[in-house]
Amino acid sequence: MLDITGTPGKKALLLIYDIFAFSPLLLQGADILASTERLAIIPGAPCANPEWFLPGNEAGQEARAAFFATTANSANIVPRIAPMLAGLEEKYPAVDSVGSSLRRRYLADADAVMVPMAVLASGDENADILDEYIARLPRGSQLTKFPEMIHGWMSARGKLAEPEVKRGFEAGYQIVLDFLKETS
Repeated sequence: MLDITGTPGKKALLLIYDIFAFSPLLLQGADILASTERLAIIPGAPCANPEWFLPGNEAGQEARAAFFATTANSANIVPRIAPMLAGLEEKYPAVDSVGSSLRRRYLADADAVMVPMAVLASGDENADILDEYIARLPRGSQLTKFPEMIHGWMSARGKLAEPEVKRGFEAGYQIVLDFLKETS
C-alpha cells in the first residue's frame, strides 16, 4: 500500500510511519503537511498487530519481539526506504522526510544524522537521552517536549476527541510545518 496526497510541485515529503502504519492520525497529518505545496508520500510496509501490545498477552509479547527483531529492524527498513528517497531526490529539487516513533534508535543513530532534525517528544520519552541526542545532532536541530502527550500522539495513538490531545496534535504538526519552512 502507498498513500500519496498533495500537489506535485517542487517539493516532496516522505513520511515514514510508526509500527501501526496507515492510521487515520498519520493520514490526517500527511494532509496537513501536504497543504504547503508538497507532495506527501507514505510508503507501504508491514505493520504490527495492536493486540501484541495488550497487557497480559504473552503470545503477543513474543510476536512483538520477533517483529522488532526482523520486520521492524532498521537494518531491514532502510534498504527499502533508501531507493524511494533517491528516486524522489531525482524528481524533486527539495525532498524532506518525517518519521514517527523513532525512540528505539536514539543514540545509536545520532552521529549519522547529516541534516537538522526536529524532534517532538512525548512524556513517555527519556528526557536525559533526548537531551544528549539533540546535542549530537547537526546545528539547527530542535527538541520540543510535549510532557502531557503519550508516545505516538501524532501518528497512531492520539485521541483527537480529547481537547488537550487535539491541541497537542495541532501544535506538533505546526512545529513540523514551521521547521520544514525554515530548513527546506
